Amino acid sequence: MRRLQWLGHKVVVADPIASPAEVRAESGLELTDPVVGAYDLVIGAVAHRQYKDLSEGELGRLVSRGGTLADLKGIWRSRDLPAEISRWTL
Repeated sequence: MRRLQWLGHKVVVADPIASPAEVRAESGLELTDPVVGAYDLVIGAVAHRQYKDLSEGELGRLVSRGGTLADLKGIWRSRDLPAEISRWTL
C-alpha cells in the first residue's frame, strides 16, 4: 500500500475482518466499504468468504471500465468478467 501511495496513487482499503484500529496504525488509512464506487485497480489480497462470494456482477461493478482485477489468492479465477476489465492472477 505504501509503495502505491508513494507512486501517487490514492489507496483505499477494505477488509470486513480486519481491525480498523490496526489498519489505521499500520497504514494510516481508514477502512472503507468496497461496494461503494468503481476502482481502476482492485487487489484481492485476502480470501475472506465475503470476497469469495462476490458475484460476477458485483466484481464487474467494483472495477472501472479499462481497469484491472488483481486476484492474488486466485479466488475469482473461474469468474467471467466484462471484456473491458483485465485480470491478473497469481
